[in-house]
Amino acid sequence: MRSSRPEVLILASRFDLTTDILISHLRERGLSYLRLNSQDLPGLEITLDPVAGSLRVGHAEKTWLLERGCVKAVFYRRPVFFSETLPPPTDPLGWLARAHWLTFFRSLMIFDDALWINHPQATYKAENKPLQLRVAHSLGFMVPNTVVTNVTGDCRKMGEKIVLKGIDTVRVRSESDEFFGYTRVLNSSKLNDLASMPAIAQEFVKAKTDLRVTVIGERVYAAEILLDGKPIELDWRLNGSAAVPKPTELPPEIEQLCIKLTKRLGLRFGAVDLAKNHDGYYFLEINPT
Repeated sequence: MRSSRPEVLILASRFDLTTDILISHLRERGLSYLRLNSQDLPGLEITLDPVAGSLRVGHAEKTWLLERGCVKAVFYRRPVFFSETLPPPTDPLGWLARAHWLTFFRSLMIFDDALWINHPQATYKAENKPLQLRVAHSLGFMVPNTVVTNVTGDCRKMGEKIVLKGIDTVRVRSESDEFFGYTRVLNSSKLNDLASMPAIAQEFVKAKTDLRVTVIGERVYAAEILLDGKPIELDWRLNGSAAVPKPTELPPEIEQLCIKLTKRLGLRFGAVDLAKNHDGYYFLEINPT
């Protein structure tokens, strides 16, 4: 039986193209790694020793042994919800198994001397959108007027046009379909009753250009998101691949704010969404995964 002692542990999904790209770079550098996809976990032989700080993974004729002190980095690609491309479980035991595997992923925090990108504890904290806004404002970012509410009248106070989004990632399933919620720009007078659940309502930032700012440690990579070379009023993700990122430069003070925000939230990586107009740069949210 072949055995391996990986330096890098990757916690991802079978369908994660970002992880595929990362692995190609690890191979170029000759770094050993183990990729654990959430969908593949039930087909593996796994033993975690929390006291000794070791993880043994077996599959077919190969074994991987990861030990605390030998694992240099952990790349945590799981968001706060355990989303899967595969169909959901159809029985209580299936749901129980999914919940236990999610907890197992987080249990790998026993490798606490490794470089985590990002640590699950920081990820869970940083995914909270109201907290993001509070921290960003305290650091000096401009943020749009915002309320978290189920009171339709309070949403309408944001102006004639409002931005409406979920507090958390909106992803729900019916029997055969899956639905993903995008940020919406609405006429406040036509807003439906929100009494059933809270939502984030924000002041609409007029004449804005969307920016995605990727922060990795002390490095900052900024891009404007354009459609046919022009700014996009609605959620740019609705345009798919037609929404094109164009590299751009940020003022040094905005770069530093992005770095400070990422650090304050305990992250080594963050994808920051900004909106730029004649007033300056507004913070919208940060994505830790």
